[in-house]
Amino acid sequence: MHIFRLSRRILGILAVAVALVVFSTACVSDRTGGGGDKHLKIAIFPGAMQSLPAVLADELGIFAKHGLEVTLLNVQGGPAGTSAVLSGSADVMLNGTDNVTLARAAKGGPDLVVVSGNTSKQINSLIVRSDLPTPNLDSGYPEAMRDLAGKKIGVPARGSSLENITRIMLKAADMDPDKDVIWLALGTAQAMATAIQTGQVDALLAPEPLLTQTVLKGDAKFLVDMRTGKPEELQWPFNMWWALRGTIQKKHDSIGAFQEAMKETFAYLQDDANLDEILPHVQKFMGVDEATARKLMSPLNISTFGYRVSESGMLRLWEHMKDLNLIDTVPDYKTVVDAGAR
Repeated sequence: MHIFRLSRRILGILAVAVALVVFSTACVSDRTGGGGDKHLKIAIFPGAMQSLPAVLADELGIFAKHGLEVTLLNVQGGPAGTSAVLSGSADVMLNGTDNVTLARAAKGGPDLVVVSGNTSKQINSLIVRSDLPTPNLDSGYPEAMRDLAGKKIGVPARGSSLENITRIMLKAADMDPDKDVIWLALGTAQAMATAIQTGQVDALLAPEPLLTQTVLKGDAKFLVDMRTGKPEELQWPFNMWWALRGTIQKKHDSIGAFQEAMKETFAYLQDDANLDEILPHVQKFMGVDEATARKLMSPLNISTFGYRVSESGMLRLWEHMKDLNLIDTVPDYKTVVDAGAR
């Protein structure tokens, strides 16, 4: 495992690479077929809870109800999703807000626009090894972050959304993200789970279902549970559904139908009466048993989903990114977020 230290120069190179990379068809795999005037190809993250709304909309016939024929494409990470959209292999993608902001900010970066919200606040939480001493835990955030001094923090990839958020959290505790901790790039969610279980890393900003699975097994404990909506300064739309402005113009009716279908899906997802119907889809998509699926569908997790994209939340993230020297200027909310998602 290589240990890297992050710099703005590296982030800039990554952002340009994301913007310019040519997508390989080997990066995606079709989940469904379809065609016709309202056919959309949608890039999702396989097995990730954040992708669940699109999977439900497909499998429950909500997309079809709105006249859409959809192909769900499995992509391994945000850069692959961006590449799929840039190449035309996908029309719409799920992606992290900060990742797309970096791509947009690169010289000649793509004109990507939010067409629907997804997670309206953090669905991730910071966890540490269950046996790691946490003397500052009871002091709450940000003081609890000081328990990570000199520790190894695992991320899926350097410059990823999960790293960027963790860097913001460290800085809030007056820590230097480049000097006070060690970053390890781990790759897949399974590799991240194994790393904290074996002690290869001390901490992770964990998404679902990794978060619930590691805590349930006793491999990890919470340092900062961000799903509660606190601390407020860390709350912003974590990821959303994006498309190129040209695609929105070319497929205006299809994008409009997608927006309406997602509205209906979020309402369905958040209705407790539908839980028993949703659970088999969660088990199948995430590869978990019924008990874990019920934990994943907790009110705390479901409350993180939402269709509308908060302007205050977006500005909060962009100000953090500017403070970290990831971007030079704060984007214009109305330019980035389609009217149908506000």
